[in-house]
Amino acid sequence: MCRYLTGFAFFAGANFLLTLVAAFLTVYFAPTAAGPGVPEIKAYLNGVDTPNMFGATTLFVKIIGSIGAVSAGLDLGKEGPLIHIGTCIASLLGQGGPDNYRLSWHWLRYFYNDRDKRDLITYGSSSGVCAAFRAPIGGVLFALEEVATWWRSALLWRTFFSTAVVVVVLRAFIEYCKSGSCGLFGKGGLIMFDVSGVIVRYHVVDIIPVAIIGVIGGLLGSLYNHVLHKVLRLYNLINEKGKLHKLLLALSVSLFTSICTYGLPFLAKCKPCDSSLSVSCPGTGERGNFKQFNCPNGYYNDLATLLLTTNEDAVRNIFSLNTATEFQVTSLLTFFVLYCILGVITFGIAVPSGLFLPIILMGSGYGRLLGIAMRPYTKIDQGLYAVLGAASLMAGSMRMTFCLCHIS
Repeated sequence: MCRYLTGFAFFAGANFLLTLVAAFLTVYFAPTAAGPGVPEIKAYLNGVDTPNMFGATTLFVKIIGSIGAVSAGLDLGKEGPLIHIGTCIASLLGQGGPDNYRLSWHWLRYFYNDRDKRDLITYGSSSGVCAAFRAPIGGVLFALEEVATWWRSALLWRTFFSTAVVVVVLRAFIEYCKSGSCGLFGKGGLIMFDVSGVIVRYHVVDIIPVAIIGVIGGLLGSLYNHVLHKVLRLYNLINEKGKLHKLLLALSVSLFTSICTYGLPFLAKCKPCDSSLSVSCPGTGERGNFKQFNCPNGYYNDLATLLLTTNEDAVRNIFSLNTATEFQVTSLLTFFVLYCILGVITFGIAVPSGLFLPIILMGSGYGRLLGIAMRPYTKIDQGLYAVLGAASLMAGSMRMTFCLCHIS
């Protein structure tokens, strides 16, 4: 028992310190770095200019704060911040750098007009999406569907060119880091459901559960937006009391998240490893399925597999193919309910945060549950149900369609 308490102290303490760094930088140095930044980008492209929204300080805090917040295990994603980071870089390049150290090159005067500034922000946002999901066409569709208000043909090829450059640079880094000298960089990324080499078979009757997933996604997405709006109004009242209250709110959410993600796996039953598996079970590494946690040798904790890992690995685990018996219904239900709660209370605290990944986690949970319920009636893999659930919830909450289809 003592070693588990010691483990929790280290786990919660590390998360607490990382959240403290992210929240402190955001609250005291760059309040505009809080949140995903996408609504502010849309506002700018529609004529509302927020001071220091794309400045060098905001860029620095956004990068460091995102690293701290994501590393702290909070239920948030880095996709929204990456979009904001891309727009900050584009804006700074267009004006020759930050105000105090701006370049005075003669040709930069061509970008000193509102249209070119808006275009650069659009290119930066599409590049940010591409960097997050390694999806160049998805970045272009995001700019078309979500960000740009006035679209013209020149924007199409320019955004595609910028996203293509992002993919080439990412690929170069991944190839360079294949030796393992860069840690976990390039191992998986956010291409979370790889269907290459997989034949997906379905029948006409499978249209019914797929349609049900879409209906549930729309309803849950609307409900999530409604509840989130109420919580954000409450957070506004807290944040109005001062910077210290903003900091304490973020730290409270971090502590609650650590308690839930560390404590709930103790309630799950250990499952025996399947001897026919081609992967190591139980797994003791920092990535992958079948985490042993508190189970004896030859057993694994399926809830720990989903909670005690990075959000990206949790999605990859729940999206995994040919794992029909890996997760228990109670564990998936616990996972879904927990991330619904964390998704509501985490977004809105004073750290850089994104909504993409929390919604993907929630949607994949109920999608997999529906896949288990439909197992006697369909041959569609449960991993595909998880993908459909994630896409439907994102469409229901963010009102995006084409971009989501490509990214998913």
